[in-house]
This record gives sequence, structure tokens and C-alpha cells, in this order.
Amino acid sequence: MSDDAVTVGVVAEGPTDHAVFEQVAQALTSDELHVLPIQPEASDSFGGFGEHGSGWKGVRSWCKNIIAESGGVSAYVTAGFGPRIDVLVIHVDADIASDPEIDKEHPCPPADRTVSEIRSMVLSWLDLGALPSYLVLGIPSKSTEAWVLAALAARDGRTVAGVECKQDPARSLTRRPYKWLGTKQGKPHKEQAVYRDELAPAVTAHWNAVCRMCGEAERFALEFQSAVAARPRKGH
Repeated sequence: MSDDAVTVGVVAEGPTDHAVFEQVAQALTSDELHVLPIQPEASDSFGGFGEHGSGWKGVRSWCKNIIAESGGVSAYVTAGFGPRIDVLVIHVDADIASDPEIDKEHPCPPADRTVSEIRSMVLSWLDLGALPSYLVLGIPSKSTEAWVLAALAARDGRTVAGVECKQDPARSLTRRPYKWLGTKQGKPHKEQAVYRDELAPAVTAHWNAVCRMCGEAERFALEFQSAVAARPRKGH
């Protein structure tokens, strides 16, 4: 890794989301990237996903812990808590808005109204009033699987109308013609290897089509590229 490589930290709901965001990030810039999976942290001591757990509550726990232990997210990315982080990506799915604990869901379309509520909520977890240049929020509507579904459709020369408003797009990935996921206890079963080796590459290969169908994918791309461009260059 060169001295001027961009270190990207990814805080995500789960390892399959991380696989998608890592490969999308790599595809969005010609800069050399070093991508760190920060959350969830694999651990045998805490039920398999570190002290914060997985899902949106794991992301929330990580954010609040950063304030308590590091003095805030800015201190975390710049101080000696590990490798200096140039760009921090935080992911949650917009479908968490329907959770009674959050209760921020608006009618869809438009998708961006609910997403904007979730963006503001994540910033509040970090005790931030605005988005700093190094921070990128990846909030697919309704979930990362909407981007996957859009990519698979584009690969077949199709589109998925209203894919950002489709409830539980992961369920569509358990059925034909896009039967990539199995089920476990009646729910889609997500295998990290399938996302890493098959689904994330499909998303990056058809990224322009994903952005046409998913406005939040385009917003992520623009914000990520802006954050990479704005980072302080090492040695300058």
C-alpha cells in the first residue's frame, strides 16, 4: 500500500452490507484504497459480532461509544485509536424508519424524505449538526438489497420500477428470476461469500444503472467522491 492510499473505514449493519460498500467504494475512485471493516467487528466473545452487535442498533451503539470513549467522531478518525481514517462511511438501511423505536417512516415515493430523516438521526447519534467532509452516509432505501436487485435487473436488460420503495427487497432475492439467497426460519439468509463474490461485483458492474434506479446510490457516490477529493494528502 502506497503512502498516499486512502484509508476508508466502514461502519455497517452487517458483513454483507460491508462487502457491497467496500467494492462500490473501490469502483468509485481511481485512488488506491485501504478499506477497514470497523463495525460490526467479528468476535467469538460477543456472540459473533463484537461488543456492539450487528444491525442498526449495533451502528447506534458504535456511534455513541465513539463519543464516550474517543471524544467524538472527529477525534476518532484523526487520533491514535488505530490507523488514521481519511473517509468514514456509515451505513444503515432506511427500512429501520418503520421500527417502532424510530418511527420516522414517510410514504414512498419519494424515498428521500424518509432517508433524510434517517440521515439526521445518524448525525444525532454522533452529536453532529452537519456532515463533515470526511463522513459519508450510505443509506439505501429500503435496504442494500435494493441496489443488488437493481443491478441484477440491469444485467438482464431490465429495470425494477420503484425499487427504492419496494418493501423487503431481500425477499425478492430468494425468488426467481433472482434467486441468490436461501431462507432460514422464514427469512432471507444472507451469506457473506455470495455477496462478496457474486452480488457486490454485480452492483459495481452495473453501477450507473443502479444510480438511475436508486437515487440514494447516486447520492452516496457523489458524497464519497467528494470526501475522497477533500481528504488531506499525506505528506502535505
